[in-house]
Amino acid sequence: MENRILLVLSVLLAIIGSALADQVTLKNGDRLSGTIAKSDGKTLVLKTDYAGDVTGQFDAIQGITSTGERRSV
Repeated sequence: MENRILLVLSVLLAIIGSALADQVTLKNGDRLSGTIAKSDGKTLVLKTDYAGDVTGQFDAIQGITSTGERRSV
């Protein structure tokens, strides 16, 4: 019973964590989730748990969804 409760709590924390992440949708359909670290208008750096810092070119980005504070990107 205790293991089941821990499993449910772990799943809920994972869902909440991904719901609070920024999401970058690329023109090829791929989606990256993480936290937008910086942007200079040409490139965007996304901090991810799974791949560290990921740098992408704005030319390859179709859209950006941010659930955090408003940022200039």
